[in-house]
Amino acid sequence: MKLVQVEDVSPVLKRLTVEVEAETVAKTVEKTYQRLSKQVKLKGFRPGKAPRAVLERYYGDTVKSEVAGQLMSESFQQAVDESGLKPITEPQVEPGAVDPQAAFTYTINLETAPQIEVEGYFGLDLVRREREINETMIQLKLEELRQIHATLEAAPEDRAAEAGDCVLADIEATREGRPVRGGRLTNFDIFLGQGRFHAEVEQALIGIAAGQERNVKAEFPKEFFHDGLAGREVDLKITCRQVKQTVLPELNDDFAKSLGGNYDSLDQLKDRIREELGKAAEKEAERGLQDQLLDKLLEKVEFEAPAGLVDLEVDRMVTQVQRSLGYRGVNLQQAGIFEDKLRADLNKQAVRRVKEDLLLEAIANRESLSISEAELKDGFQELAVATGQNPEEIERFHQERDLVEPYRKGLLRRKTLKELLSQAKITVEKVSDQSEAEAKPEAGTETGPEPAGE
Repeated sequence: MKLVQVEDVSPVLKRLTVEVEAETVAKTVEKTYQRLSKQVKLKGFRPGKAPRAVLERYYGDTVKSEVAGQLMSESFQQAVDESGLKPITEPQVEPGAVDPQAAFTYTINLETAPQIEVEGYFGLDLVRREREINETMIQLKLEELRQIHATLEAAPEDRAAEAGDCVLADIEATREGRPVRGGRLTNFDIFLGQGRFHAEVEQALIGIAAGQERNVKAEFPKEFFHDGLAGREVDLKITCRQVKQTVLPELNDDFAKSLGGNYDSLDQLKDRIREELGKAAEKEAERGLQDQLLDKLLEKVEFEAPAGLVDLEVDRMVTQVQRSLGYRGVNLQQAGIFEDKLRADLNKQAVRRVKEDLLLEAIANRESLSISEAELKDGFQELAVATGQNPEEIERFHQERDLVEPYRKGLLRRKTLKELLSQAKITVEKVSDQSEAEAKPEAGTETGPEPAGE
């Protein structure tokens, strides 16, 4: 085997040209035909007695494909080792043509980590925006709880449907006067003004009363949940059986007790909401601080995100979306999500994540940061507490699925971020409203230790 050429396709993509000498090719071809002659049965020939020319006529292409695979398999790792490159994703091989009388040449495309030289990552000026919890926010959460625990009951018979009501209806879909297959729905609930069925249809039903009919023309998107209507423009005949109104529970101590959270009063419920909002605000402030830090770091250096890593990150994110939908009992198609579009939408976010990870890894290497076995154990323990599982089971799960090193990398990312934030110069701003774009700095600042190693 000879490594003929190492070509820089891009800063992160390298192409290796590998050559296997003609003598090795000839021997491999010969051995393959010898083995083949003993295995195949050809009319008119005893096993092992078929002439080479006959075997070539019937199995020539198959043999060449098998030989190419064997030659690449036997020389691949040696070629990568000789190049001195460290692939960060699975290398892609492009086979050449097999000629029994000539050397065999093929190429290996592999991605490497970009060279990242970043300076000035300690002592960055950051602003931590802390959201203050006010009574308006608590009331909004209480209203959300009321909506979640609302009930439906029949509206007075003479009352027409209003936005927020639910119309119990029979629906008949036709197209050019002919019934649409699967287009008949009976006792179907249509919630008005929520966009859960079809916004225009919902709007058209406002004002309808029990026993009345409405004729509506509507075009349904291809991803619509009902197969009979999906992707069709149809005429709908909608007969209202009943108008149901939403009844919100009264906001009092009894409502608080009914939630099953060991609340004795509405005040206790408010205290819990205030506490939970505070925790959420704390996480929001921390995420904002980390994002700001990463923005400043990424501004300091330009480098390419390897496409293979980006694809893997998109795969991970798509799987996460699928898992999240699965918890709700639906898949991508049922949720009206096209996977190709989802991947395209996630690509920019994936590029950002890959760049963040590579940059933080470069800083960790430069600062000799790592995750010890004890820290890894602590990480599994923390994950076990968060998920309510046994730490040993968590660790075994990761080991059986080769997830230990990815998890270790995640811990190192967190450790590196913590170290960078501990040495940043942080100003605290109090934000009193979600929509407030600017907030006045609080008197005084939180300042980390003096920059080290600069």
